[in-house]
Amino acid sequence: MGRVSLRALLLLLTACLASAAEPVRLAVAFDPAGAALQVSVQNAGQKPLLLTLGALIGSSYYDFRFRLIVTTPQGHDLRVIYTGGPGAIGGRIDPLVIPLVPGAVYSVAVPLSRFYVMDANTSLQEYIRKPGRLRIELDVEHAVCPLYGYPNPNMIPCWRGRLVSNVLVLPLGRTSTRRQSN
Repeated sequence: MGRVSLRALLLLLTACLASAAEPVRLAVAFDPAGAALQVSVQNAGQKPLLLTLGALIGSSYYDFRFRLIVTTPQGHDLRVIYTGGPGAIGGRIDPLVIPLVPGAVYSVAVPLSRFYVMDANTSLQEYIRKPGRLRIELDVEHAVCPLYGYPNPNMIPCWRGRLVSNVLVLPLGRTSTRRQSN
């Protein structure tokens, strides 16, 4: 989970060039084995920032705020859900806040087996063999940034906004770095 593939970094760089106005950038790539999605965020600004990326659920689970979108060749967005969380929560939920210094990249590999395409009644692992497009969106417009470093107030601002990643062309193996319009 700590390794970032060269392909993911190249896609992030391409996504960065495509959205130079955004201080935070989002990219998605398939890992070399095709078993996971590599999701990366980068602070492309000049100042450090905090990014609320989701929640930690107990010590074993996480829930990212990003939304995975699969689009059919006909232009229909399919509902995709994350199935890797717990069935019930018996402990605490903590915000997943990532501090990012300028130029820093946070990258995580999420197994494809943890996603289910509801409208196609199949796993994402199976669906990526069909034609279509895949992208990630992250909406943290109204994210709550906890008091990082309590009792002192945050000295680093919490970034808020909406990001759209590069687009991956399906079936797996063909890639486009074209950005979706909002």
